[in-house]
Amino acid sequence: MSLVLASRKHAVSALIKLQFYGVTDNEILNIYRFLDSARLENARNNAYSFGFLIEV
Repeated sequence: MSLVLASRKHAVSALIKLQFYGVTDNEILNIYRFLDSARLENARNNAYSFGFLIEV
């Protein structure tokens, strides 16, 4: 349980820092979507290299 709360605390802290530096909510969401799609593409490429087929 404390790990979940710690993760949430770090996420909120990062959000506040980004907003402090002038990053808008839309920019934060765009960064999230970009990183999420890169993570999915990386997972897909790794799965192909090991001979697995996954559909996303």
